[in-house]
Amino acid sequence: MLMLSEKLKNSEDSKVSSPFTEEEIKILKNICTNPIFHKNKIFKVESRIFKTDLRFILERVCVFYNLTVEQFKSNRRDRNIVEARRDFCHLAFKKTKKNMTQIGNFMNKDSTTVFYHIKLNSINEDEIL
Repeated sequence: MLMLSEKLKNSEDSKVSSPFTEEEIKILKNICTNPIFHKNKIFKVESRIFKTDLRFILERVCVFYNLTVEQFKSNRRDRNIVEARRDFCHLAFKKTKKNMTQIGNFMNKDSTTVFYHIKLNSINEDEIL
């Protein structure tokens, strides 16, 4: 297939005859109507979660488990608090680009705590977000 510039050079009179075949013209028209090439078109991105910061995930987990942030970050080891922490660790690790140390610092816990929770299966991860 000849390049565009070669076709223009090879055509004797570009004003009279087209350097493209009818099929190539149809292909070029289809390419031009593609919405990717429209500059002032804004594309709507459909996503289930837009905010992937730790505070947003913490708020959702606390609402789901009916906890306060103070209870979540406390040293208590009640079953529902531990389950909330486990789900938070799973969601934070999957939805954000934070490492285990950063997630642990946010929770006022050690990174090994985050590693322990991620090693176990999540409980209600799909229902929270």
